[in-house]
Amino acid sequence: LNGASTATITMTDTIDGVVYSKVVDMIDNEEIVDYYEYFFFPIINKNEFVLLDLPAYNNATINVNIQGSGSITLGTLVVGSQTTLGVAIYGTSLQLLDFSKNERNSFGNFQITEGRRSKLVDFDVTIDKNKVGYVFDQLSSLTTIPAVWVGTDESDDATLVYGYYKDSQINIDGPVKCSATIQIEGLT
Repeated sequence: LNGASTATITMTDTIDGVVYSKVVDMIDNEEIVDYYEYFFFPIINKNEFVLLDLPAYNNATINVNIQGSGSITLGTLVVGSQTTLGVAIYGTSLQLLDFSKNERNSFGNFQITEGRRSKLVDFDVTIDKNKVGYVFDQLSSLTTIPAVWVGTDESDDATLVYGYYKDSQINIDGPVKCSATIQIEGLT
């Protein structure tokens, strides 16, 4: 989502009426800590968010109203059910995959061809031992299906990635809890 200042999400049920309404601020003020920065730093827009608290209604309609000044573009809007595979823990890591080409021509000058970029997230996860089979089956079913993967319940978490399950390792290393690493490669 590019160029948006706010996104308003409203869920309306045919019987109960409006059952959910939330305004997501798409301006990133994380680095603004004083008046100088407020007036002189560039405005930075967030380009993705996730909402995990929509209520379960079978026949509800979801309306997304995006506002901003200038051109607004929306790449992908994903709506679906969610499942918890485990709890992401410290040690989760992010990488940026850059598919640009940097080559030198015959005069030694660089010719840069900008390519696609995507996230690669390694989620370090704790899983209940009695759910290891379930988690393994869920991961097996998602090998060719893009999904939204989230490390925390914050709407703008840095580990938020829309992509494919790439790899995992589940370690049965405890009587109650097991550790795992789940690798996701982003599409965007």
